[in-house]
Amino acid sequence: RAYFYRGLAKTQLNDSLGALKDYDIALDLDPEFTGVYMNKGILYTEWKQYDTAIVNFNKVIELNPLNASAYINRSLANYHLKNIENSILDLDTAIQIEPDNSMALFNRALMKNEAGKSKEAIYDLDKVIELNPQNILSYFNRGAIKMEIDDLQGAFIDFTQAIEIYPDFAKAYINRAIVRQRLEDVNGAITDREMANKIMENVSQSQNSNISY
Repeated sequence: RAYFYRGLAKTQLNDSLGALKDYDIALDLDPEFTGVYMNKGILYTEWKQYDTAIVNFNKVIELNPLNASAYINRSLANYHLKNIENSILDLDTAIQIEPDNSMALFNRALMKNEAGKSKEAIYDLDKVIELNPQNILSYFNRGAIKMEIDDLQGAFIDFTQAIEIYPDFAKAYINRAIVRQRLEDVNGAITDREMANKIMENVSQSQNSNISY
C-alpha cells in the first residue's frame, strides 16, 4: 500500500513514470491489488496506449467482476479505439451493477447518440437529471440531441434550464439562439447571440486562466 499511495502522490506531481514504477513494485508484492491495475489503466489511457489500458482494466474485472469503475474506464478506452459497441456494452454492465451511476449513464447517452440512438440517449440523460437536477451538461446535451431531432420546444426548455443554472453558459445561449431562429423568433435569437458574445468577450479579457464550464 505504501508503494501504491506513493504512486498516487507521484501522479499528482506529474511524475507518471515514477508512479508506474511504484505501481509495478506494489504488484510484485501483491499481484491481486485491484487498485493498482485500475490506476495503471488510467495512466495508459492518459498516454493514449489504449490496448495496454484495457489489459489492466481486464485484470481488475477478472479480480472483481462487480467493479463498475473498471467497466466505465474500459469503455472509454474502447471508445478511443473506435469500438463503440463494446464501449456501450461495458457501460451497460456498469449500469447493471450500479443503476444510479451518473457517469456511466451520461457517457452511455453520448455514445448512444453518436450511434444514432437518440431516444435511448435522451432516456439516459433523463435519468442523470433525475439523479442530479443541477447537472448543466445533461440539460445542454439533451437539448442538443432534441435540436438534432427537431424537438425545438424541448431543446429550448433544456438550453433555458442550463442557462438558469449557469447564467454565463455561452454555448447554451448560442444553441438557444439557433433554436429561436428556427422557431422564427428572430429578436430572441439576436438577443441570445449578443449575450453569448458578451460572455465570451468577458472571458477573453479575464485574467483568470482557469475559467471553465
